[in-house]
Amino acid sequence: MSNIHQFWSPCSSRIHFRDNFVPNDTYLHADGEHCQIITGPNMGGKSCYIRQVALIVIMAQVGSFVPACSTNLHVIDGIYTRMGASDRIQHGTSTFFEEVRETSYIMEHCTPNSLVIIDELGRGTSTHDGVAIAYATLHYILQQKKSMTLFVTHYPQILDIQREFEGSVGAYHVSYLTVQKPLDVCEARTEADVVEAHHISHLTVQSSVGVCELRTESDVESVCDQEVTFLYKVVRGASGSSFGLNVARLAQLPDSCIRRAALISAKLEEDTCSRLQNQLKPLIRQPAGLLQASANSSDHHESSSEENGEIDELAKACFKVLSFIKSAAISAETDIIFSNLERARDFARLVIKYSFTLP
Repeated sequence: MSNIHQFWSPCSSRIHFRDNFVPNDTYLHADGEHCQIITGPNMGGKSCYIRQVALIVIMAQVGSFVPACSTNLHVIDGIYTRMGASDRIQHGTSTFFEEVRETSYIMEHCTPNSLVIIDELGRGTSTHDGVAIAYATLHYILQQKKSMTLFVTHYPQILDIQREFEGSVGAYHVSYLTVQKPLDVCEARTEADVVEAHHISHLTVQSSVGVCELRTESDVESVCDQEVTFLYKVVRGASGSSFGLNVARLAQLPDSCIRRAALISAKLEEDTCSRLQNQLKPLIRQPAGLLQASANSSDHHESSSEENGEIDELAKACFKVLSFIKSAAISAETDIIFSNLERARDFARLVIKYSFTLP
């Protein structure tokens, strides 16, 4: 068991904590939720959070003062971390190789009584390979080692692992506030930029909550930019975005560079939504056809109206499941996506259970 209530960084003084530091909680249980998948915006405080947990566990193990309101910790046989990024030129190894080598050591030596902390595994290679390695690594730790784990990632696909290890894995994110502000693209210097800006201004990223809806008026050539305020509080749920453009702006990249990045990001997001919608179209049509078939059957076979009514209800239920999937596919927010997928899963279970009762 590892319960740390209202803790803060050991590196900050008590006075500093009272004024500026945001306290957090951590609850990990060997027989319950023993893994946290942590997402959130860049510079939001994810790495700071997991470092605090590691330092507090070490301090508690040696009998030191612990910077928290209360703690309840069992003895830890080891703290294994994979953080940061660096190569080893003298040994001819790349940054990604060092990432994987350190992860391999953790997977070999950690136990159910260990604390494992992994920060953004897979970022040193291509996206597909990075996601695959990160997912497989976490799966191995959960299935084979059952260590208490803090796993920081920017890959939303990693959150899928909650379905296989239900009750053992929780999704958390570092909270934030966003304010939408127009990012003017009328100052495009080249003809290609003007054409691209005009094209983007007519796109709409559909979302069930309208988190980031792009302007569609023909006389407005702008895309939505978001100004982010970090709250540094770790809460349940997945983060909807990493807000890389916000970091680029804070780092004072040229405005033209940020403008083009915003346009490209919106275009990529729109392309992804279009692909998902095209994949869903055949599925969405099927319930409508089933409903029509049920209606036709009812017209021609009145003697079996009760059976047709049951099929009609089943068809409506199937359509409801697919509507949840469609809402997930067109959403731009990760937490909305997974919320709709969970609703689709739960409703589908009811549909399956109900279908077995049909004659």
